[in-house]
Amino acid sequence: MIFKTNKNQLPFALLLTLLTAGTLSGCGKESLHVNAHDGQGFDILFEDRTVSIRIGDRLDSVISKLGEPDYRDETSLNYWNMGLQFSAGFILNPQRAGKISNLSVCGTCDTDYAISGISDKGIELGDTRDDVRAAYGSPDESGTRDEYDAEGIWFTYSDNGRIHHIQVAWPR
Repeated sequence: MIFKTNKNQLPFALLLTLLTAGTLSGCGKESLHVNAHDGQGFDILFEDRTVSIRIGDRLDSVISKLGEPDYRDETSLNYWNMGLQFSAGFILNPQRAGKISNLSVCGTCDTDYAISGISDKGIELGDTRDDVRAAYGSPDESGTRDEYDAEGIWFTYSDNGRIHHIQVAWPR
């Protein structure tokens, strides 16, 4: 079967094809996937390498693996272009001072990467509170985020009720 098109339809079809390809591929952004290991840390998968960062790692170790952060102070590193944040330092526990105590990945931040993330129990950025509770049960604390302190994982929700941050922390 031969389809006939007029010359005005071709530019529209080409534009539609290009827009669809850009949307499906993350508009040319490199992908960054985070495996969030409950109470342990992150495995960060770039297209060309994997970086493991664990609770208890020192801040300078993170810099040696990811490069200079977009922002840094004595207790935190922010890689806004990657949607990643690392916090360190427990005042109440001297053995943990200067060591990573909290790792966070943002799925809705404006970054240089197409970000995805998943927890040990299969919960992904963009999932709902009901999905989290089906996998993890009732949280220890709830509000704009569900906290699972014994597992060392927290899920923060956006206004539409979907996960936009996954945080891994020292289990309590």
